[in-house]
Amino acid sequence: MIIQENTLTQVTESKEVHALLKSIYANRNEEDQHKEMAYVLGMDVKNRIQFIDLVSIGTINYAAPVIRECFRLALIRNSKNIILTHNHPSGDTSPSREDKTFTQKVIEAGKILEVTLLDHIIFSNDSYYSFSDEGFI
Repeated sequence: MIIQENTLTQVTESKEVHALLKSIYANRNEEDQHKEMAYVLGMDVKNRIQFIDLVSIGTINYAAPVIRECFRLALIRNSKNIILTHNHPSGDTSPSREDKTFTQKVIEAGKILEVTLLDHIIFSNDSYYSFSDEGFI
């Protein structure tokens, strides 16, 4: 489900993505605010946002995005880069083992598809964890 399209806002730092996702997440209905949700931001070659796509709605502690869904719109729209994001309703933005494994799989898939994963950001209302800032990507 496309959340935003053709915003063409240039992203240069993880804190900008966090602020954007906080505002989008705050507009979700109350029931969904207690579920993990995974989003993909498609970016052009200048890292301007082409789209924000909701790729998975999970449970209170798990979202299971499918890797091919993370790249579907990026390939259709000729996006050069993507940023993967999901929330942790608990407020603890530490990545789980599953988060790390999934991120590595998306990196590898991106290499094959020639779409670069710039970051995977786990966010809550108050904080975020950036795989890129922490050197994982």
